[in-house]
Amino acid sequence: MFDWSSLLTSIVVNGIITVTISSLFKYKFDKKLDAQKFTFEKERLDINHQMQKELEFLKSEIGHVSILNQKNIEHFQSLNQAVQSRKIEALETVWNLYLNIRISISPILNLFSIYLPNEYLNKINKIHENDSLGLKSIDNSDDLVRLDTVPLLRKLEEQRPFLGEVMYYKFRSSIVILKRLKLMYLNMLKENTTYNWCDDTLLIDHFKVVFSTDTISEGHIPFSLDSPLKLLSVIGLVEFEITKTMDGVLSGEVIADISLERAMRLYNGFS
Repeated sequence: MFDWSSLLTSIVVNGIITVTISSLFKYKFDKKLDAQKFTFEKERLDINHQMQKELEFLKSEIGHVSILNQKNIEHFQSLNQAVQSRKIEALETVWNLYLNIRISISPILNLFSIYLPNEYLNKINKIHENDSLGLKSIDNSDDLVRLDTVPLLRKLEEQRPFLGEVMYYKFRSSIVILKRLKLMYLNMLKENTTYNWCDDTLLIDHFKVVFSTDTISEGHIPFSLDSPLKLLSVIGLVEFEITKTMDGVLSGEVIADISLERAMRLYNGFS
């Protein structure tokens, strides 16, 4: 007869052993898993802590860089404001220099703009009878001997670094134009000869400098100088050109235009 009790006992014993072994394995596995979880959690916390430290350091560095950038911007703005202020002062100084000369020789400009060359001497010789143009007010000093030299234009030379080369040469030629007209007027008085400014090549060359866009190329006078009566008109255009260039100097357009033009010349030279 089959021994069922032995079979049941064997099954129970095997079950107990299996459960025991499984429990032991599970316990060890859980313990090992808990250890790994702890290690993982510790590493995760360490990584988070390190990342937090690095983020705080990065924030601090960004803050320092931002402060430095702000200081640089403020310094640049202050420097730019100082330079701009110095440019304005230089332009004002030289413009007043030009304007004073312009006013002092206005009777000569009126003479050359109202009368024809063959009428100059007749008008000049009668200024003691009728000086409607105010020619008696013209200073007859000989300071024009140094017409186109640094001593005469010292104030202009002092402001040259702040004017820029384009503005400097335009002002320089504008002043020389006025001084040249005075010189030729005084020469008429001395030599009793007629002067036609339209035929004065030195004067015309200085006009071309004023209407040039840079310090290299030759400018073009906006209209034909076919009549000596156009003097006031061309002087007016000279002053318009000066004020337009002054605006360009202050806005930075003059430097930008010169840089572009020279870049194009360089490109065309190699192409």
